[in-house]
Amino acid sequence: MLRNSVDALKARPQLFRAKLGVYIFIVSLAIFFVAALIAFAIIRTSVAIDLMPLEMPSSFWGSTLVLVAISFLLHFAVVNVRQEKQIQFRRYLTTAVVLAFVFLILQGEGMYRLISTHFSTTDGSGKLYGIGFTLALIHAFHVIGGVVFLIYIGVQMSKDRYDHERHWTVDICATYWHFLDVIWILMLATLWLTESSLRG
Repeated sequence: MLRNSVDALKARPQLFRAKLGVYIFIVSLAIFFVAALIAFAIIRTSVAIDLMPLEMPSSFWGSTLVLVAISFLLHFAVVNVRQEKQIQFRRYLTTAVVLAFVFLILQGEGMYRLISTHFSTTDGSGKLYGIGFTLALIHAFHVIGGVVFLIYIGVQMSKDRYDHERHWTVDICATYWHFLDVIWILMLATLWLTESSLRG
């Protein structure tokens, strides 16, 4: 996608700068999340006090499936708008918007369980649940940003602003949601692998 932007540099320099800015933003977020996950792994494996094992709420696994589905839907939305298949494009995008709210509901339920477990312990053994909640909350804030982005695209779609030539906003939104997908899966994998290594 960025390669195409470079090709269009002479014709549309503002578009290239906008895309480049978004990619730099995504890379900076990725660095932040990776650093946070490394910090969690270090804390979990080096803290001397006895901590309760961190068990992910079941709703997090359901929300993961929803997040992957959103990624696929947005991919197909991009494919269809590039081919000027407006009906399919609208269906994929609308379904992605609906599932984004389902994801937030599932995340809210899981985060409530994490923070409840954290505060139910008085000896500090539930600290991992507080850390897990914080990581999920940070991710949720970025998801909310992605939902706002999706709603904006939905409004523009209703005004027929996208076609086979004008769709870069849809491309960027899909890329952002793919990023959220990868970060969330990496987060769950880090938490699970850290706990598994301690049990084994």
